[in-house]
Amino acid sequence: MQSNKFHSDKIRDSIFENVIEITDADVMYQGTNYIFNVTIPEMNETPILYVSTRVPQEILSRIYPNFQSLIVISPNWNYYDEVSKELGASVSYAEPRTSTIIYEFNREGGIIKKDSIIMMDTFPEIKFKTTTK
Repeated sequence: MQSNKFHSDKIRDSIFENVIEITDADVMYQGTNYIFNVTIPEMNETPILYVSTRVPQEILSRIYPNFQSLIVISPNWNYYDEVSKELGASVSYAEPRTSTIIYEFNREGGIIKKDSIIMMDTFPEIKFKTTTK
């Protein structure tokens, strides 16, 4: 599996509609194996997921392989961990800046093309899809 970069207009949107939320309750894991328990119905448009739970960023490109394209919005956990480490235990009241990563994955012939953008100090506007889990 090879990862290539490209430039997408979709991930540069500031408003995302019909977003499917994935929380801690929707993910099970054992070691390095993760199972996402949210069913995404087949659709003509690219699914957009907000993954609020902590999962390794490198697995995001492999979730829901039945979709050729997928947009994933996630807190920038690596940034938060790095800033927390830098601040140390002596600064217990400081919070890192808001940081979100928006990924777009396109799968073609066994190759995953990935584009991403990091948003600092803001979140995209997310309008969640009403679902029954």
